[in-house]
Amino acid sequence: MNPLQRSKRWQRAAAATALVLGALAFTQPDATGSDLWWHLAAGREIVDEGAPPSHDSFSYSFHGREWLNHEWLWDAGAWQVHAASPQGLAWANLAVLAALFALLLRVTSQISGSLFAAGLALWGAAATSHWFFDIRPHLFTLLFVMIVVATRDRPARVWLWPGLMAAWANLHGGFLFGLGMIGLLTAGHGLSAGRQTGRPRLSARDALTARDALTLGLCLAAWLVNPWGLGILDYPLQYLDAASPYRNILEWHAPGFSLDPRDFAGRFFWLSLFVAAGLPRMLRREPALAVLALVTFAMAATSRRFIPLFAIASAPALALAVDAARRELTAHAARLGSPAIAWAATAAAAVAAVALWHPVRLQPDLLGRWTGRDRYPEAAVRYLRALGPPGRLLNEYAWGGYVMLHLPGTQVFIDGRANTLYDDAFFVEARSLRRLEPGWDEIVARHPADAALLIPGRLSAGLEQLPEPWTAVYRDSGAVVLLPPGSPLAARAETVIDELRELPDFYEENAHRAMLAGDVPAAIRLVESQLAHDPLRIAAWAQLAMLHASLGDVAALENTIDSGLDANPRRWRDLYHAKAIAYRRAGDSKAAERASRRARARGPFDAPGTAP
Repeated sequence: MNPLQRSKRWQRAAAATALVLGALAFTQPDATGSDLWWHLAAGREIVDEGAPPSHDSFSYSFHGREWLNHEWLWDAGAWQVHAASPQGLAWANLAVLAALFALLLRVTSQISGSLFAAGLALWGAAATSHWFFDIRPHLFTLLFVMIVVATRDRPARVWLWPGLMAAWANLHGGFLFGLGMIGLLTAGHGLSAGRQTGRPRLSARDALTARDALTLGLCLAAWLVNPWGLGILDYPLQYLDAASPYRNILEWHAPGFSLDPRDFAGRFFWLSLFVAAGLPRMLRREPALAVLALVTFAMAATSRRFIPLFAIASAPALALAVDAARRELTAHAARLGSPAIAWAATAAAAVAAVALWHPVRLQPDLLGRWTGRDRYPEAAVRYLRALGPPGRLLNEYAWGGYVMLHLPGTQVFIDGRANTLYDDAFFVEARSLRRLEPGWDEIVARHPADAALLIPGRLSAGLEQLPEPWTAVYRDSGAVVLLPPGSPLAARAETVIDELRELPDFYEENAHRAMLAGDVPAAIRLVESQLAHDPLRIAAWAQLAMLHASLGDVAALENTIDSGLDANPRRWRDLYHAKAIAYRRAGDSKAAERASRRARARGPFDAPGTAP
């Protein structure tokens, strides 16, 4: 290898590293990945029992009903990683994303012929998918899609794809998409072979070689290697029913329209536009992949949860569009193709990657950052554990999985397993209860609980106002624990709180008491002490800003929010919302309005106009 070749190899390796690292800056989204907790609870049960459960043991509303946990293999693996090291689970998720991005870059650069066009396509795909990169098994569908695309012309696909399908069917419901994609690529491979030999292949029999037919046949059999056989199709096919109330969950809504690239809908629009520019070239070069991009676009345009699938499937078309622009540019400036320019572009990519990483923090507590740990009722759950814990718990939908993991033995009212367990009628009933619609008290009576763990609001207030009222025995800024009338747990309620008062989780409550007593400086010291112990608690930053606002100290208010943003840059929306509230308290409506505009919902899981 001569020095020029060696320099080119090093340059490409450096460029690829910078591009993958830059893409990884779009991970760690500000999304409440509440499903992770029930996955871990299920994984713990699978490991303990040595097999996936066939019936529910976690809820009291559907206890004993058949449960189809189609992601059981991911659950078991994730639990074992978490049991060995909770932080290791977050790092493992980062490793999966790194593998996905590296493979996407490799495939896209091979198709487009340009590493930097592929890199820009990779960054576009990662930026558009950013909000969906939470710790869940769906990442394996994205990874397996790229593995299939990368090996579409390899002889090894005859044994690799069936093995992949067998694992896929036990890891994530996206295996059904994978099966269709394999059929598409197999047909595309046969048609491409026909074009290369000059003999048109019009029939399926002619289009499929013996190797193709064997591969497809083995894949069609491989997905059946799961605990439910054909029954595993029940879950993905349920979502074809547009009348299902589960389609009202926000991630199933269409993305809507925006031109603002800061919004997820804006990024989806611009990505789609640039992909469209590259599709004609993709149709000529890789017609099956062009069809795949169109199919995934149709999926993403109707349900935002499919945006990441579209982003990675269409990345080659986007790279072809970028490469066409690059070729047009270099045709008029030959020096742009020189080795010196390539190294300069590599350096620019490295600088851009460092800039992209500026708002990312890996320490402390990567898992807590990735899951929004402070959004969950950690202190209230510790209180319930010390209290008993209760056998049956009336709970918030998003907290069900957290309770399943952290209060083993307590059965929940509902959790995020959705229609893998709970039927449509119950989902509607639970929604009516949450909204306090007429008849909500009858729902409570039909599903008697030993305690309730709720967000302070309509339902908790409604329980306290019943003719036979429930009693709030624990309350903090984000959660309230209530006991029904005549509860045997009531005798220990105050004793347990006294035992836990000095824990850091209670600093916010202690600070609130100090503020009510008129000792604002003492309240500030308490909250600052809590933040020194746990800088990830957004509610504490908000409380500290409010305390400074009550004293009229605007400079301290600004410094508090700035410090919160430095510690939690991904939680900018929550912190700007807190800033707006604090400025209203301080009497500055203009500053409050500016902060409110910056706190506008931009992600796919935020209803427009809602507060964080």
